[in-house]
Amino acid sequence: MAVPLPRLRYVITLVIATIGTMIGLLVAAGHQPQLPIALLRGTTAQKTTFYLAVRGRRAVAAKTSLSARCGDGSTWAAKWSPTEGRSAHFVTAAGSFSTQESVKLTYAHGVSGSAQFQLQGTVTGRQAHGTIRLQASFFINRAWAYCDSRAIAWSAGSNAA
Repeated sequence: MAVPLPRLRYVITLVIATIGTMIGLLVAAGHQPQLPIALLRGTTAQKTTFYLAVRGRRAVAAKTSLSARCGDGSTWAAKWSPTEGRSAHFVTAAGSFSTQESVKLTYAHGVSGSAQFQLQGTVTGRQAHGTIRLQASFFINRAWAYCDSRAIAWSAGSNAA
């Protein structure tokens, strides 16, 4: 007595299901869960609070405030909070990172200008350090005014000083 052969539709369905399962297992095996984000707290040389969010040894966000001295002797202060993928892109290589952002400024009475923020640093375990800089220019009363914080040191983490 001959054994009946399985129907072609059944065999094709079984093959497709097997291939789908194998693809799912390969994707799951290659998927690396992201590391949690750690928040490092510290200060700048201007004595302002500095926060750095890191994932492993990669910086993903920062938050601080800076003051810049202007040419006429006054100061101009600004808060800055760059976030990876939103307002900035953090370039990372071997634990070192940098990011920058430029913003346009508009005030009442026709005053306009721009501010540029630059941040660079190194992440080592649960600690980080580097420099941050704020530069701004304003067009006021038909003249340009410039402000610059110069490079301000910062440190964050368990032994921040």
